[in-house]
Order: sequence, then C-alpha cells, then structure tokens
Amino acid sequence: MDYFGNLVMATIDEGLDIYSAVKFFWYKKWLYGSLSLYFTFQPGILAAISHSNLKDFFQLLPVVNLYYTYKLLVKVTGCRKEVSKCEAGFGNIVTPEDEAHLEKANENLRKAESELMTIKVFTAMGEAAPQFVLQSAILLKEYGLGRWPNYGGIWCTLEFVRLVGK
Repeated sequence: MDYFGNLVMATIDEGLDIYSAVKFFWYKKWLYGSLSLYFTFQPGILAAISHSNLKDFFQLLPVVNLYYTYKLLVKVTGCRKEVSKCEAGFGNIVTPEDEAHLEKANENLRKAESELMTIKVFTAMGEAAPQFVLQSAILLKEYGLGRWPNYGGIWCTLEFVRLVGK
C-alpha cells in the first residue's frame, strides 16, 4: 500500500493547515485563522452528521484521523495479502472450499477499501477542497492578480507547494 501518499503527505498537509491557522491568528487575521482551523475539523463534523455517529466524528479529528487511516491501510494491506495467498494456493483443481475462501477474502478486501475510500472522501470534500478555496481567496485578496507574495522562508515555500499540490 502506498503509505507515503496516504500518511506522510496527509501529515504534512495537516501540519501546514494548523501552522497556517496559527500564523493567521498571530497576525490577527481572525477570520482566516478561524476558517483554516475549522476546515481541519470539518471532515469529522460531516461524517458525524451523515452517519449519525459520534465515533466517526472522533476518528476524523485532526491528527486522530492519521492513526485511523494508518489502521485502515494496515487492514487493506492484510486483506490484499490474504487474497494473493488464496490465489497463489490454487492448484490444478480448484475446490468449492477454495472458491468460497477466495470470495470471503475478496469481500473483506472490498469492505476494507470501502472504509478507506469513505475516509478519503470526507477528507477531500470536507477539508482539502475548502482549504484550497480559502487559501486561493486569501492569495487573491492579499496580493491581487499582478503581484506574488514573497516566499523567502521555508514555511512559506511549503505552504505554496501545499496550495498548488492540492
């Protein structure tokens, strides 16, 4: 499973979102800071509303969702290994028990991947898309179309890369 794309980039993204919010508060831009911070909590809020379940809210809170995503990635990886093991174990003659075991392994894999994709949907639509719109609006409002901000520091550069990469 692609742990780098799913965990490392998500950790960097969350860290930079929280950094952005703190930076906005530091410069007394209360609205920008509040919205930046709110959007990090929004996936959990949306999941709790749509599933009517507080467990989903807590699993999608900032930083907690990284652990939950990791657990789901481990589960998906285990299910994929089980499916591969079932397929590799087939001999010349496939028995009904082999087919039933493979079907059960595929069903477990589909369920695990479905859980992971659900988390990704809430994160993408509840946090990443609104953050992108907010950050783009801030850049346009603060700098206009003809000027670009001074990206001298490493954090500003990372923020810009995060903004463009979303």
